Amino acid sequence: MQATRQAKLPVANILHRSSLHVLAYDFTGSFFRRFCSLYRTRTLISVKIGKSDKSPEFLSTTSHSNSIKSSADSHAYIGAWKPASDGKSPTDNAETQLTDTDLEIHKLHKEACEAQKRLYIDPSTGYKVFTAFAHLKRGKCCGTACRHCPYGHVNVEDAAKKKHFNSLFYV
Repeated sequence: MQATRQAKLPVANILHRSSLHVLAYDFTGSFFRRFCSLYRTRTLISVKIGKSDKSPEFLSTTSHSNSIKSSADSHAYIGAWKPASDGKSPTDNAETQLTDTDLEIHKLHKEACEAQKRLYIDPSTGYKVFTAFAHLKRGKCCGTACRHCPYGHVNVEDAAKKKHFNSLFYV
């Protein structure tokens, strides 16, 4: 009786694809990719969606559809999306010393996401750059190797994935 009862609950199976990205499926077959640095292992975890206080923060949003309908929902998505800094500032690691330009880009991107803007102007090049908020509003990876893609560049071809960002351009 207990096993059949648990099978009827809305449960998401979370398969960790990498240390930063999570692929989650529900019983309807729909899926979403969310940025997550909560779990660093490659294990299969089952959690109740929105029914438990112990559910991960990124699953506690009100809407799991690909389209965000209200500003409250979009605020919930941005609140759930956080860079994988593990509580450290970017300059805490000796390996990841960022230049002033990189820190300025990070600051501009953070401010644009908090203001729910879709674009910000890169100070070095003057180009318009999509924010993570714009990508989340789109609902999927567009496949063009965008700088702030929260979906892990899943639709990007292999040659484009090998590009490295040098603070001005991808090379």
